[in-house]
Amino acid sequence: MNFGYAIALVASICALGSAAVSAKPVEEKNLVSGKFTFDPEKGYIYLYSKIRTSGMFLKIPSEEDIKAYEEEWLEELAKAQSKYPKKLKRWEKRVETAKKTRKKLPKKPVEPTRENFSIDPIDLRNSTSFGPQFVFGKTKDENGKTFSYMEEVEPGTYIYYGPVWANPNGGYFGTCNCMGSVQFEVKAGQVTNLGNFLYAAPNWDPEKTVPHK
Repeated sequence: MNFGYAIALVASICALGSAAVSAKPVEEKNLVSGKFTFDPEKGYIYLYSKIRTSGMFLKIPSEEDIKAYEEEWLEELAKAQSKYPKKLKRWEKRVETAKKTRKKLPKKPVEPTRENFSIDPIDLRNSTSFGPQFVFGKTKDENGKTFSYMEEVEPGTYIYYGPVWANPNGGYFGTCNCMGSVQFEVKAGQVTNLGNFLYAAPNWDPEKTVPHK
């Protein structure tokens, strides 16, 4: 696991604006019964906590992701530009009507250009979430309960965005780890074990740490 700071793209998306795509949760009972089998083309993230927890991961776009995104951006720009003349004519007619009726003039539509056109952010296209439901498994011993989670995701480099989840009424809430200080690789056909770090790190007490000599 690499705890170095991530690239600047993460810092630019603290204000999330589109829905996250939930990862596919894996449950131990389905694995044991044979209802679920590991996909060699996918990667898996495993973690556990003393409490039910949830959070969001962001996959850093690969070169292939960026290339596909740029191609889509160009296609959508071309579509928007082809529709602009009709929008402009409709606006001109509305202006004529507004002048005759002495009403407020409608705002002129903005012509889409390379400088002002945008589509949904690439950073959020591969966002995945886990918990608090659909736990992988639950255990209980003298130290209390433990809840584990496993998610099937696309292979790649991931950043832990934080304990953030979608509000059904729109938007997000939770705590954002904006700078992406937790970064790790998820490889195809393998399980990346995060242990209890996501739960333990926020509760770390430096006073209890044994100093190095």
